[in-house]
Amino acid sequence: LNRNLQEYSQFDFSSDENYNYGLDYSYVFKNVNLFGEVSRSQNGGMAYINGVIVSLDPRLSVSVFHRHYDRNFQNLFSNAIGESSRNVNENGLYVGATSKINRRWTLSAYYDVFQFPWLRYRTDAPSIGSEWLAQLNYRPSRKAEMYLRARRELKDENATGITEGINYLVDRRRTYLRYHTSFSLNDAVKLKSRVEVSEYVFGENDPEKGFLVYQDVSYKMTALPLTFSFRFAMFETDTYNARMYVYETDVLYAFSIPAYYYRGTRMYIMARVKLLKRMDIWLRYAQTYYDDRSVISSGLPEIQGNTKSEVKAQLRIKF
Repeated sequence: LNRNLQEYSQFDFSSDENYNYGLDYSYVFKNVNLFGEVSRSQNGGMAYINGVIVSLDPRLSVSVFHRHYDRNFQNLFSNAIGESSRNVNENGLYVGATSKINRRWTLSAYYDVFQFPWLRYRTDAPSIGSEWLAQLNYRPSRKAEMYLRARRELKDENATGITEGINYLVDRRRTYLRYHTSFSLNDAVKLKSRVEVSEYVFGENDPEKGFLVYQDVSYKMTALPLTFSFRFAMFETDTYNARMYVYETDVLYAFSIPAYYYRGTRMYIMARVKLLKRMDIWLRYAQTYYDDRSVISSGLPEIQGNTKSEVKAQLRIKF
């Protein structure tokens, strides 16, 4: 690898050889589970994690997780818990809890505080941040379930509009509130609905807000080896910053988590057909319509118009 390293990424791996070695442990005593791992890369960078999961009561469990990743730790395949996509330049402490209030109600929450001792992309100084989430689940029957979730993320980021001098950091806050329901009409038909709002605040600027609502229908035919998935969504955000990501059903071995932003609608339909005992076919069509755009994206993927369509087809043969 021969990377174009910047100031914030100057400790990233950029060579043709690396090795890592480490040691992990796990110990269970009654209702307490202790675990951890320590690792070192060839250049001397260190990373370690330690955690504990405790069942305080049959209806209450608590997790505590601490992490430390050096700014020069180099492991292309590490996948430990962290705020960043890679396990580098981070110290953090996570505390989470799950409480089964009764047979129908469950409350889950966590609070995560983290620190970045070195620079990051669009953050030209050491920075800090935090994130919390609270979710209340209600399951009135075996066929129905719903939850209400609130989440907020706070990070430091470079101030905008700086033309001279050194960038200084300001708070960047994202807040999401979601209500989700899932209901099975019968063994063949399942419905999912969601309403979500978002808010993005950068420094002292005015809040940028977003709204999303969608309806899912999945149908599994009993007489034929055929399965359908359909979604129709409506969304509106003030800016791209207030975007919301939503998981979508996709063909086997693929995944789709598009960002919903600006104003428009999105739909997709996917079908899976099991032709023979060892042969499956997936067909997927998705379309996004923007009623406030005349051009979508820029550069090579630019589309002259306000509609973007996607087609996927996959055939699997098992030997």
